[in-house]
Amino acid sequence: TGLLARPLWGTLSVELGVIETKKTDPGTNKGFRPVVSYANGPLTVRAGVEAIRWGDGAEFQKATGFGATGSYNLGGITLLGNYAHLKVDDGGVDLKQDTFGLVANADMGLTGGVILSNTKVPGAEKFKITTLYAAYAIPFFDIKGATILPAFSYSKAGGSNRNPDEKGLRLRFFYTF
Repeated sequence: TGLLARPLWGTLSVELGVIETKKTDPGTNKGFRPVVSYANGPLTVRAGVEAIRWGDGAEFQKATGFGATGSYNLGGITLLGNYAHLKVDDGGVDLKQDTFGLVANADMGLTGGVILSNTKVPGAEKFKITTLYAAYAIPFFDIKGATILPAFSYSKAGGSNRNPDEKGLRLRFFYTF
């Protein structure tokens, strides 16, 4: 029944996100984000692009980017890898950013990951940030669908524009209806 329960070649889907807002500050925002997804058993792969433009009159800024995500369920643990590239043109200075991420999510509620980010601005040294984080989902008393999620993160910056290392602690409450 395994082959009969799901399509032999997996499923393919397409999603299109569209953005349009009109405000006085920072002006009109317009953009689109198409995403293609493929899933087959424990494997899921997604790829997309993004183009956004904002501003007033002839003073428009724009951002373009693309990304890809893949996840694989190993039975009890799901591994997820991500890559994203962003280019922002604010009318003179082009900023480019590449971000890589790797996450492991265990069915028992433990999640951990690492995120590496590199930012380049012409005329400046490359700026790097490395972030490590861990979280654990704990049932909230005996309330069905309620969990508490404590999480910790640590970020270290590199390059001449080095900021101090940052530590974060967060506590979230979730309730699923």
